[in-house]
Amino acid sequence: MILVIDVSIAVKAFVDEPQSHIANRIIDEAEQLIVPAHFLGEVGEVLVRRWRANEVILQQVDVIQVVWRWSFEIVALEQLFGEAFEIATETGASFYDALYVAVADFRDVPLVTADERLLKRIAGTPWAGRAMSLAEWEARSRPLQ
Repeated sequence: MILVIDVSIAVKAFVDEPQSHIANRIIDEAEQLIVPAHFLGEVGEVLVRRWRANEVILQQVDVIQVVWRWSFEIVALEQLFGEAFEIATETGASFYDALYVAVADFRDVPLVTADERLLKRIAGTPWAGRAMSLAEWEARSRPLQ
């Protein structure tokens, strides 16, 4: 499956949190991961905050840099700006979060996020079907019995 992931999934994949095992499965099993161009900046910001709070060590950051260096298709922000602006103004989502929804819409693939606030903001809008929670992804990815 081709997926868009946001920073919430990326951090869960490298920092032990609830549902980290699902985030790791997503990264391991996806055919392709797509992110907006600001993604690595957001990941870096979260990791710096986590490092300052003694929640990650520098070795984890080194591993992230090596593992993810070539693992993503990166979509330029100029391709997403107009739609992300519309999503942000229509839903109340942050512009940064709206960029992930815009990528999913632009590429016609699902966004997987652990950001419940974003999911609530886009619920009932034309973009609601673009995003799913970790639990939804896990339910969809299970083999039929």
